[in-house]
Amino acid sequence: MAYLELTSLQKRFGGLTAVDSVSLAVQEGEFFALLGPSGCGKTTTLRMVAGLVTPDRGSVILGGKDITTEPPRARNLGMVFQSYALFPHLTVFENVAFGLSLRRQAAAAIRERVAQALDMVQLTGMEHRYPKQLSGGQQQRVALARAVVVQPRVLLFDEPLSNLDAKLREHMREEIRALQKRLGITAVYVTHDQTEALAVADRIAVMYMGKVQQCDTPVRVYEQPANELVADFIGQTNLLRGCVKQAGDQLTVVTQHAICVPLARDVNARPGQELALAVRPERIRLVATGRAESPGYTEGQVEHCSYLGSQIQVRVVIQNGALLVNTANLGGPLLQPGQRVGIEIHAEDCIIFAN
Repeated sequence: MAYLELTSLQKRFGGLTAVDSVSLAVQEGEFFALLGPSGCGKTTTLRMVAGLVTPDRGSVILGGKDITTEPPRARNLGMVFQSYALFPHLTVFENVAFGLSLRRQAAAAIRERVAQALDMVQLTGMEHRYPKQLSGGQQQRVALARAVVVQPRVLLFDEPLSNLDAKLREHMREEIRALQKRLGITAVYVTHDQTEALAVADRIAVMYMGKVQQCDTPVRVYEQPANELVADFIGQTNLLRGCVKQAGDQLTVVTQHAICVPLARDVNARPGQELALAVRPERIRLVATGRAESPGYTEGQVEHCSYLGSQIQVRVVIQNGALLVNTANLGGPLLQPGQRVGIEIHAEDCIIFAN
């Protein structure tokens, strides 16, 4: 039995359905991410778990108990907000101790638990500072300490790193993940950042237009997306549409770019069927030109070449469109705009969707 269960949750705001029949099961100790674009319903779902929004329909069950109608203070959940939500007139110590004070804990117990929480987030010695005296990363640590000090049953994160710069964001997500594992606490993490979700989550629920499109491990969400929406949102992808043709005893897909991609024999397809092929930029090969007879081959012209450090991203204009190709940076010269290149796509590198 799952530790946190959401069953057919629905929430409407006027004529807009923000969350549409969302059902999820989160295991105890799991780091679970809600991922999707702005307006997809992920934050509304999180706020229904927290008790900050009342669902129109459905239930929230925690530890086997229905808490759908319980007020936030009765749920014993910790929440880390995007804006940190620190009290500017309180010191670090007072901010972290706030939840314990509301629970009328003894002064000695508060001092001990606040000290432990600040030690966990590496802020020992900053107890008497005010939020305005802290960096963004330090303020985020205070918000995290305030959430964990009450020993919550579930830790909720609402876009907690979006206000930080890229390097600090990467560092903080590693700290959050390490702390969650050390405490063994269940966490639900809302983000629109695919890299963030892939890096920290045990499982990811990808949401779009209020619905869960796929719920799976990061590897499966990336490598085996459930539909075109997930494939397009998670990472970068090239979407090729085409028709299945019979070539001897081999089925092939002839794409809108006139690329002929042989299908694996275990693919369930029939001649005349319309298919979509999703292929990641790193799965497309740049090869020498002049291989017109090779399966999955076409030629194009370099439109733009981007230096990304460990990788080089090339945009190649081909017949009826363009493809993104990521290739390892081996220290050689960059391809130049206008340069002619060969491209090869193998069927095993494509994700196939039937139309």
